[in-house]
Amino acid sequence: MLVRNFQVKTLGFLGGFELAQTVFCNDDSLKIIETDVKICYRCNEAKKLSMYSKNTKNKDGHQNYCKACLKKYDEKRYSENVEKFAAHHQEYKVRGRDVIVEGRKRYYQTIKEKQAEYYKGYWQTSKGKEVQRIYNYKRKNWGYNSLNEYFPDSEYHHLHRDFEGNVDDEIGVFIPKELHRSVFHNCFTWQGMNEMNKIALEWYISIGEK
Repeated sequence: MLVRNFQVKTLGFLGGFELAQTVFCNDDSLKIIETDVKICYRCNEAKKLSMYSKNTKNKDGHQNYCKACLKKYDEKRYSENVEKFAAHHQEYKVRGRDVIVEGRKRYYQTIKEKQAEYYKGYWQTSKGKEVQRIYNYKRKNWGYNSLNEYFPDSEYHHLHRDFEGNVDDEIGVFIPKELHRSVFHNCFTWQGMNEMNKIALEWYISIGEK
C-alpha cells in the first residue's frame, strides 16, 4: 500500500523492532494502514517490509531502500559502467576458476580419506559382504580384453567403454595395484569411473611412450 503526504509515528516495539506505524492520510483522517511498514529513503513511500531486502545491520532487519528502487539504481549503475563490469567479470572468471579447481582438489582429497575409512568398516558388515559377493559374481561374467599383459602387483581395471564411447564390459587394462585403489570408483553407479579411466589410460599411454 502506497501513501503520500504522510507523517509516521511508531506505536510499539517488540525486541527492538517497530511493530506498527500510524499514518495521517491526505484527508487528515487517522488510520493504521499497515503493520510492519517502512518508508523508503529514495522514493519516500510507505511499503510493507516484504518489499525490502534483508539487512541484519539495520534495527528492523531490512534495507533502507525498497527492492524496486534498488533495482533501478543497479540498472542505472550498470548501464553507466558496462565496460568496467565486463572487465571485472572476466577477471573474476579467470581468478575464480583457479580457486574452484584448488577447492575441488582439497575437497576430493578429504572425501577420499573419509571414504577409505568408511568402506574399511563397511566391507566387514553383513550388508557389505553381500554387496561384495554380488559385485564379484558380476565381475566374473564380464570377461577380459586387456590392452596390456599382466605384471606383478597389478590389478585389472575394467574401462566399460571402448574408445568410441560404446559400452564394453570386457575391455580394460592392467595397472599397478596402488594406482587402481587410489581413487574410489563404482562401475554400477559410475561414481569415480571417469576419473579412474582417465588415470588408467594416462598411465598406459605413458608406459607405451617409454
